[in-house]
Amino acid sequence: MKKTALIIFILFFLLSFYAFATIEHTMSSIFKQLDVTETDLKEHIWSNIAYISFSYPNPKQLLNTSNSERESIVNIVGNFVKSYTKTEEFVSKYKEYIKSRKPEPPQKPESIDDIKSKQKEQIKKSIEEMETNKKKMPADQQAMFDNAIKSIQEQLKEMDNPNNPAYSKDVNNYIQQGYEQEMKDYKDKLAQWEKEYNGKPDELVKKWLTTFLESTSDIDFNAALKDENGRKIFVNNEFQSKPQIWKLCFRAGKKTTEAARSFAQSWVNELTK
Repeated sequence: MKKTALIIFILFFLLSFYAFATIEHTMSSIFKQLDVTETDLKEHIWSNIAYISFSYPNPKQLLNTSNSERESIVNIVGNFVKSYTKTEEFVSKYKEYIKSRKPEPPQKPESIDDIKSKQKEQIKKSIEEMETNKKKMPADQQAMFDNAIKSIQEQLKEMDNPNNPAYSKDVNNYIQQGYEQEMKDYKDKLAQWEKEYNGKPDELVKKWLTTFLESTSDIDFNAALKDENGRKIFVNNEFQSKPQIWKLCFRAGKKTTEAARSFAQSWVNELTK
């Protein structure tokens, strides 16, 4: 019994290795066919998922492939994308990404007394500098410094006036209230961040796939086109304003789009379980 189990395990291992080698070979062929490197494709996969977009490194080359090839390419590349999202490289990118999007707590504000103290130090420093510059000037020009210094000294004296509204307790209360509101906003954003990013990229991948499905759900593959300034545009102006992925799938054709949507829906179903 143990011997039989061992044989089954070895066969399973060999078959898995063979299947992996076949996929690798197929992807290598696709890289050449579409004139794109594995590195470029991985960068586009990450960028598309992270920022919910649908760009491709070489779209013209993709459109040059025959209709009969596209459905097969969609499924092979789809499996490549799916496999890549489970790699340590992708997960590492995801962790850096969510860390960069984590909201920062607001800085605790200074009290009005601390603010006044710093302002007074700056004013005193300005007076000292003016006194120094005054001594360097001819006697007949020193009077203008005296007037400026006197004006600044009066400002400094006014800062200690207990009735000065700029430094009242009310200002302290306003500062504290502003800080409390900032803290509330921060906690709300942090809660949303924790809900949206749970340390695993599955929810982000699901959001990307769902956006694709929603954006391509109503494609009219029989939509009429017309020539305008040397390019094809939709006769229906509403179609002309559709998202870029809608137009790309229209050009790719119904079978190709259905293959992509079927793959995406199947993947969403797996992530939902």
